[in-house]
Amino acid sequence: MGNGSIVVAAGESSSAWAVALIAALGTLFGVVVTVVGSIYAANKKVKELELTYQQKLQEAYLQNARAYLESVYLPLHVAVSKLAAAYEAFRAYIDFDAGAVESFRADDFRASVQGYNSALDSLFDRGASAFLTVDLEQRLESFNEFLRRSLSATEVRSKTLVNFSYMGMGQEALFETRRKMHPMSMRLMLMRFSLDSQVMFAPVYAREFEDRFISDLAVLRTLIKEVTLGAHSRA
Repeated sequence: MGNGSIVVAAGESSSAWAVALIAALGTLFGVVVTVVGSIYAANKKVKELELTYQQKLQEAYLQNARAYLESVYLPLHVAVSKLAAAYEAFRAYIDFDAGAVESFRADDFRASVQGYNSALDSLFDRGASAFLTVDLEQRLESFNEFLRRSLSATEVRSKTLVNFSYMGMGQEALFETRRKMHPMSMRLMLMRFSLDSQVMFAPVYAREFEDRFISDLAVLRTLIKEVTLGAHSRA
């Protein structure tokens, strides 16, 4: 009878320990979830504040930029429009399937690019970059670098950005490839993965050059019109 009491007592003790352990693990899990949730909420709030600040800053830039329509934005619009017209005339002679064009046609287009560069150099020598909106200045710098490197390019080079984030915190990796990769984005609960690719330079007779040239010019024209006509130009 004594041995039976000991067995029952041991069994009750084991059950009590199991209940206590489950309760402790449940409490710990609750704490972890609470901490993770707090971190996520804090990161989200920071992102919202940054976005609000950027929007207010952009509005201030636009108001100041409109004072320089005739001295900066209209000459810039003319230079971009002339470059677009020059490429439209040039592309009619490109054999995109063969990736070739008559050399004198390419030389004519390169001369038009040099004319565009001279027009922008003249503007920037007078301090025009100080009155450009942040988006427009960054886009111009990227586009002009693309043009400069493409004039003598004999192959296509792209840069690919891979981004992985978890709960708003992440890592980025940038590498070069010989072709443009298709963009992609995936999201699973609090994790996000994205891949974006952009042509760094390409021969002026290549399809990759055309794709980026047309895409960048469309953005530049929109950003210029955002100042000259107002924010509704993006609609």
